[in-house]
Amino acid sequence: MRTFIRAVEVWVPDAGHTLLEWGGGLYPDAPRFGAVSRTMCFGRAEGLPGQAWDLGRPIVLKQFEGSYFLRARAAAAEGLTCGIALPFFHGESLSAVMVVFCGDNASHAGAIELWHSEPEVSPDMTLDDGYYGTTAEVFEFVARQTAFRKGFGLPGLAWDSGLPVFMPDLGKGTRFIRADSAVQVGINRGLAIPCSARGSGVWVMAFLSALGTPIVRRVETWLGPLQAARSLQFAQPGPASDDGIGPAHGGFFIETGPAHPGLAASALPWDGGQAGRNLMRAFPFIVPLGAALRDSSAGRVRWSRAHRPRIDYQLADADRRTVARAKVELSRLGRAAGALELLTAGAPSDRIDLERASDAEWEAFLRRRVTGDYGPNRVFAFSAHQMGTARAGGNPRASVCDPEGRVRSDQTWAPIGGLYVADTSLFPSAAGVNPMLTVMALAERTARAVLTDSAPAA
Repeated sequence: MRTFIRAVEVWVPDAGHTLLEWGGGLYPDAPRFGAVSRTMCFGRAEGLPGQAWDLGRPIVLKQFEGSYFLRARAAAAEGLTCGIALPFFHGESLSAVMVVFCGDNASHAGAIELWHSEPEVSPDMTLDDGYYGTTAEVFEFVARQTAFRKGFGLPGLAWDSGLPVFMPDLGKGTRFIRADSAVQVGINRGLAIPCSARGSGVWVMAFLSALGTPIVRRVETWLGPLQAARSLQFAQPGPASDDGIGPAHGGFFIETGPAHPGLAASALPWDGGQAGRNLMRAFPFIVPLGAALRDSSAGRVRWSRAHRPRIDYQLADADRRTVARAKVELSRLGRAAGALELLTAGAPSDRIDLERASDAEWEAFLRRRVTGDYGPNRVFAFSAHQMGTARAGGNPRASVCDPEGRVRSDQTWAPIGGLYVADTSLFPSAAGVNPMLTVMALAERTARAVLTDSAPAA
């Protein structure tokens, strides 16, 4: 199913605050347009992002060809027909411009509306502009004849609360004033978002979804490539953070975690059945962030008295400091990315509501990342590529396997017939990097040993 919104991108000011540079984007249905966009930048009043910056308010641009839009040919080639630019300001200073692109065809219906009010001039909020696809002419006519007071209708409710307002069924109830005309064209859901602007006016963007053309696809964290983003900012050992919260650290890198529901269920804190169910219901909207480090801690695998494998492992003090710093930086990253809430994996659970937390509460949360309990079963530590549990080597007293992966007898040190190891267990110690290529080479060498051993005697 193709969505009404086809692409979204973010433009951010450069260091000198003279240009807007590409800060990221999603172009699942317009990859060539995305490739062009990544090479561009815009000055003030230049292109759609620059116009939103200059005017200091949201813009709906419904005609690319012959306008100030600088990527008209690339947009037309991908079927993009409308752009909506939403600037974000911190005081009078621009923080970013988000641009949303729509596309339509004869079977698509939906709408994006920009509502505006000047409270000092009029108590009403009226339609400034809108994009209605190709099958919503009746709905557009009604919209242009409608005005809302604060607290009434979808735009008025967002204006009154200062928060996004979602209506899952526009045809039910009385809060959506244009319900009859919406039903005629199949529009059934609405989302209104107050917009940032420079100046005194109030702006609300409304996204209206048709039955057959959702505005966007449902967010599900496991869709698309997993573990596709990482940061090497802390890959080298470094000093304590400037604010004194994060301790000096060894090297670690940050990456998005594998979003497997089963794996997540084992990592998320357990606070009872109902709390666990609530967490898993929210999992499609959770972004798992993790840090990987090369630990200096040593561990052993040995037989217990009950003749079962026993794993002994404790974080060394230096590794604990690195883990603590990583958790501080992961928290900061989540907040900077716009997370509504942060939850750390471990026991007991610790979470913070970022929408309501004060600066003091935020600082206390960060400090708990450092002072928390790092003992057994308290922090979620995950080893994705276990190494060195059946070492290969020439000395039988120090190596479970010979150099070709044959497992030795613990009685005679001679190879056990037909028993081989071909994975990271052969490593003498942890490599500190992804072992995929090394494992492939070791597996090939072990395979040659298997062929040699199974060959008939000459």
